[in-house]
Amino acid sequence: MKKQTFYKISAGAAAMAAFSFLGGYFSYRIIIVRRAEKDTEPKPGPSPTQARKRFCLDYEAQRKWLSDWGYKEVVIEGEDGHLLKGYFFKAKKPTKRTVLAVHGYRNNGLREYAYLAQMYLEDFGMNVLIVDDCAHGDSEGKRIGFSWRDRLDCIRWAKWLVEKMGPRCEILLQGISMGGATVLNAGGEKSLPRQVKWIVSDCAFDSMKNAILHVLRKTFHLPAFPFYYIASAFNRLFNGFWFEEADVYSQTAKIKVPVLFIHGEEDDFIPVEMGKRLYAACRSKKLLLLVPGAGHADSYLADKEGYKEAVAQLLKESPGRSQKRAGKV
Repeated sequence: MKKQTFYKISAGAAAMAAFSFLGGYFSYRIIIVRRAEKDTEPKPGPSPTQARKRFCLDYEAQRKWLSDWGYKEVVIEGEDGHLLKGYFFKAKKPTKRTVLAVHGYRNNGLREYAYLAQMYLEDFGMNVLIVDDCAHGDSEGKRIGFSWRDRLDCIRWAKWLVEKMGPRCEILLQGISMGGATVLNAGGEKSLPRQVKWIVSDCAFDSMKNAILHVLRKTFHLPAFPFYYIASAFNRLFNGFWFEEADVYSQTAKIKVPVLFIHGEEDDFIPVEMGKRLYAACRSKKLLLLVPGAGHADSYLADKEGYKEAVAQLLKESPGRSQKRAGKV
């Protein structure tokens, strides 16, 4: 081989390696090291569903409704030492039941739960604690936990509720999108307080790996190799875990309390097949609500009555593994 040819091949290989390295690094930066926006008015985006249009159209009025109801701001220390913000809404009548509500990726608690909080407060008479994850909303931090590190913060919030509400309290974990994955991951931990009685997972992904691969292909038009693997290595180095570790499917199989799985059938961000797979993995009592015409995180506004009915049915279920399945709603 001529030296000139060798040098060209070497230069090309070096350039490709550098491109792959930088591409993986920037993929990590874009996905993980990117604080979520502060609470701004949501935009419908391209090709929105009717439910998403309603969400944006009525958002300001709904936020005013939450403000008029009134809430107390609370702060705890997260698993990694960052201060985390929460918003506690007290039910009109004293109750031992509280919803711990976890938002999705690059969102914040009050925006994500502008509508669902009202359902739990008015229709079910439950207290509601809405939280901002690390690196989201008014909580500290700059690296997104992508449901894996967040699971430990979710458990910390649940323990905080037990301290404030007493050992006889009953907690429902509610999560949307990444928040849905967070509550399922938390549900599979042995350290989960026994006061957690139910879980609602709305449009969760079945693993961090599958979610990121889907986004890389759909949004960034990038192949898995080498970008995903380099990004995962950076996440292990700076965020403490490989992407593959955040296996929601495996965590879901460990859950012992009743779980309601919800997914919009027109979800093009987290495919409905992921929700079905999680439902199949669950070994405890479980319910499945698939909402026709609903996109990502749109299920409540697309079918309010169906959503309420499914939650009401879940609240009738008692914890414990059982061969009896609650089935589809």
